[in-house]
Amino acid sequence: MKPEDSSFTLLVAPPTFLDRWRNRVLLVAILLVPFFVPIPRSLQFHVVIAEFGDRLHVVLLGGVTFFLYWYGPLRGKLLRSVVAAAIVGGMIELLQTLVGRHALWHDFFQDLIGIGIATGFLLWRGKGSRPGLSLMIVLMLLVPYQMRELPWKVSAVRVCRDRFPLLADFEHPHEKYIWYEEDDSTQHFLVSDEEHGGVQRVETGPSDSWPGVVMRRFPNDWTGFNRLLVDIRLTEADRDTVPGGIVISDFEGLREAAWKTGSFAATRQWQTVGVSLDDLSLDNADRELDISDIFSLKIFLSRPTGHTMLEIDNLRLE
Repeated sequence: MKPEDSSFTLLVAPPTFLDRWRNRVLLVAILLVPFFVPIPRSLQFHVVIAEFGDRLHVVLLGGVTFFLYWYGPLRGKLLRSVVAAAIVGGMIELLQTLVGRHALWHDFFQDLIGIGIATGFLLWRGKGSRPGLSLMIVLMLLVPYQMRELPWKVSAVRVCRDRFPLLADFEHPHEKYIWYEEDDSTQHFLVSDEEHGGVQRVETGPSDSWPGVVMRRFPNDWTGFNRLLVDIRLTEADRDTVPGGIVISDFEGLREAAWKTGSFAATRQWQTVGVSLDDLSLDNADRELDISDIFSLKIFLSRPTGHTMLEIDNLRLE
């Protein structure tokens, strides 16, 4: 028997059901087709399905790594198989844009976790490598660790859905799990205010960009509403007025980097600012905002020159 036809050179032999070429073709389809199937929008917005869908990258790219190591020109060459699997993961992210999906660094990171788990398993089982076992265990534990906030995200989404068109009033401790810091900002939730109760405080230092906070996972159909409003005030700044804005993006805008912006001038007194939804023209795309498919909104400060704290409350549609 020729060495390349046997499995003794492999760290771990493939399962026997893959001896049949039809089963190998089926496995390739199972590993690759899910990346190129358009996902219904309702599933993309579902917090639980989206969270588990992200982890599917771990399983599928782990499988790709095994397949490359077991079959083809890279058979038995672990390092080259690992590099090739990473390239496949990167190419998949780029090609997904052709079927209406998005290339995301987060997804590629999940690919690398899956590749790392497969590599650790092969080294552990094939060579008895303790570092390989450690790599596999650490990366496997990383998967549930990344999902540790899922129960609170589900709670936050439910609260947001139940009180819609009020999107946020910061009276519920789980709200923070659908808000994200951006551009060197820090967010503080449920800060007590005598007039407004719980508020969110956005803190930043001097910046040449647009530090702020982003909200996602809210009800995405805003049909029938003509204004997005929010209460804001400065609690600390190196001047009495600091410019800022509100950015609204629909789902397609995530791929196009397109959005609609409303501006404000934050002062030390509570004021209500907002964005009109009557004119839906996007700032940087030749189309209108899809009001039935809103994906995210950001509240930001425009290049603050000193240490600044902005409080926000009562984010709502009218």
